[in-house]
Amino acid sequence: TKLIKVLSHLDQKFGDYQQNHSFVVSFLLLTFSENEVIEIMERVHDDPKFLPGHWEQEAVGSKTDALLFIRLLNEDSAFADVSAHLISHGVPEDFLKKWFSGVGVHVLSIE
Repeated sequence: TKLIKVLSHLDQKFGDYQQNHSFVVSFLLLTFSENEVIEIMERVHDDPKFLPGHWEQEAVGSKTDALLFIRLLNEDSAFADVSAHLISHGVPEDFLKKWFSGVGVHVLSIE
């Protein structure tokens, strides 16, 4: 399939795979060709102004954002229960990396 072809190319190019690639690539393939998606993903991966450190398997940038999100939840008493729930169900930064990408692909406007 197109998705597997693009993800295989990106895995070879980056030498790494991050699960969120599949969310973003799937979304982009709805409107762009395989080659255009590869160009977009390479640019997002390589250009320091786009998500540096977010696309590696050991995604330091994503983990930092996730930990900051938990900290912000903890600072607002209205969200303390949400933070405690996330933490009690495993490593929050791993969950939140997927959640942030899912929100970006499935919820936020593409306009």
